[in-house]
Amino acid sequence: MLEQELKLTAPRLEVLNDVFESPYVRQYSIGNPLPPARFLGIYYDTQDDSLRKAKCSFRARLEGSVFRAAFKSAGETIDGLFRHQEYETVIDGWLENVSLVPEGELKDVLLQLLGPNEPLVPRVKVDMQRRVMNLKIEETQIELVADQGVIAANDREHALFELELELKQGDIERIMAMGEYLKSNFSLVPSRLTKHQIGLGLWQTR
Repeated sequence: MLEQELKLTAPRLEVLNDVFESPYVRQYSIGNPLPPARFLGIYYDTQDDSLRKAKCSFRARLEGSVFRAAFKSAGETIDGLFRHQEYETVIDGWLENVSLVPEGELKDVLLQLLGPNEPLVPRVKVDMQRRVMNLKIEETQIELVADQGVIAANDREHALFELELELKQGDIERIMAMGEYLKSNFSLVPSRLTKHQIGLGLWQTR
């Protein structure tokens, strides 16, 4: 499926808190924000960096008590708006090779790039505390996410405070308009890189 999300970077945690508590955001909220949860992810590649060369990413992530795997295509990025194809499935745990991924669309996509028993090498670790609020503006549904945590690779770390607005249904222009308001009223700037790309930068700096 096509994933479309606007990513905005904050300089500190307090900015994310202010956004979540603002009357502007709360007027569109559906119910209360979900309880904070730890999201621990590992991005994999092969020994010869097959996924990086194809400008794709593949991760396993522990979301509370559930493991999920996700593959994202290269896609495009324009002023913080990220568009790419995403394939996701529930898995049993951390992965050693593609053969451990359940049968389905995600596995089929991976097998176009990797051998079923080719070892998956952990490249980037992402350890985030995530908060989620669901928003609705007329017929447009948006998932508002606040992530705070650390991206680690190659014995280096990068602290991140990030806001994501993901389109679940409706008009992407609603997200862009909300993004403009948030940038104008809070200390937020469009993200240039995904978490995976930030981690790759750490990995390649040797």
